[in-house]
This record gives sequence, C-alpha cells and structure tokens, in this order.
Amino acid sequence: MARDGASSFIKTIGNWLVYVLFRTVELFIALTPLTLCALIGKATGFTCFYLFPSYRKLALHNLSIAFGRERDLAWRKQKLESISFHLGPISSAGSSSR
Repeated sequence: MARDGASSFIKTIGNWLVYVLFRTVELFIALTPLTLCALIGKATGFTCFYLFPSYRKLALHNLSIAFGRERDLAWRKQKLESISFHLGPISSAGSSSR
C-alpha cells in the first residue's frame, strides 16, 4: 500500500520535471532570435533525418501511398530530405512567434 503511494509520488515528480524542462526549452526558443531558431531547427531536422531511420522509412512509405505511381523513389527520397530539413526551422520558428 505504501509502495503505491511512493511510486505515484515519484511519477508525479518525474512528470513535473519533464514539464519544467519542456517549458524551459520553450522559453529559450521564444527568447532566441528568429534566424538562430531557424538554424537550430535546420540542424535538428538534419540530425533527426539521419538518427531515426525507422521514421525515415515510414515517411517514405507514406509518400509512396500518397504519390504511388505518379513519382519514382528518387523523387520521394529527395522530397523527404527536403521536408525534413525544412520542418525543423518551421517548428522552431513557430514556437518563437509569440
């Protein structure tokens, strides 16, 4: 019985720490100049594109569903790379536009 209370307390503290970390990063992004946010976002998009091959594979699959016979594999790979590199700056700039 006491163990459940302790684990619940630890989980609550963990959730609170994640929330505070998220809000701190969000504040940092909001105070950062827009051009720097774009550079950080581009670097993040570039890094994520190469660090997470399973998501890249899933995105290629989704593009093949969307464009099927209309576009070849080389075009889909090029678009995926372009989208990945532009998604980072767009998402980080969106956080900064308060």
